[in-house]
Amino acid sequence: MRAQACRPPRALYLPCTFPVPSLYLPCTGLPPASGPRRGVVFAYLGQHLKIDPTTFESWLQLLRATPRSVLWLLRWPGSPPRLAAQAAAEGIRADRLVFGERAAQGDHLCAFRLADFALDSPVYNSGATGIDLLWSGVPLLAMAGGMREGGGGGGGGGGGGGASGSTIFQRNALSLVAAAAQPYMQAHDWGGYASLALGTAGRPATLAAAQRRAREARRGAPLFDTDAWARHFEAGVRAAWHVHAAGAAMHISIARRFARAN
Repeated sequence: MRAQACRPPRALYLPCTFPVPSLYLPCTGLPPASGPRRGVVFAYLGQHLKIDPTTFESWLQLLRATPRSVLWLLRWPGSPPRLAAQAAAEGIRADRLVFGERAAQGDHLCAFRLADFALDSPVYNSGATGIDLLWSGVPLLAMAGGMREGGGGGGGGGGGGGASGSTIFQRNALSLVAAAAQPYMQAHDWGGYASLALGTAGRPATLAAAQRRAREARRGAPLFDTDAWARHFEAGVRAAWHVHAAGAAMHISIARRFARAN
């Protein structure tokens, strides 16, 4: 193709969030058997390569502030001994890091219900795992990473221009919790991250209310309305074709259609 025939790329903006949600079936089984629960079960169920030292230190601080809590992590090759050693160096007992095996696809949705409160890593936000946690009725605490110096404390931001220095993979969880009708789970900096976690998980009534709202969101939140996502994408494709046919080049933004199709 000749250089003069090339055009700069244009964006198609869809409402709510960019991931395509799956058509989930209800979890009809029981969560797998677990040991005695004495306190809050914090959970991070993503890959450990997404955890940076600052994030892990913030989680250890949460454990220190809630003495009977545990942090549930998946068992990934090589990382459990290193994470346990870091926790021990910070005065956290090894048994407060609970490393679980990965469940089979589908069964994991039942297993996720064992978590009380999910934590996300700002340096690389959750994607499919975050959607699965939200579908399982688990509140997810999100914060953007990759902040520019002076943009909200350098830790992250959930609104305004604070996240302008981050990538899409460092903002994804903010989009997910907003589309799951839980924008109050967006932290803007590390201080807000800790305050939201302790203020929610550290108060039984507040935690129960957050869990109830997370479960109720499955019935009408945009994140789980796959039909609406398909309609919006179809409208975007049609608009893109009309723009192309007219010989124009522009960004396209599709407005949200609030009425659900029957």
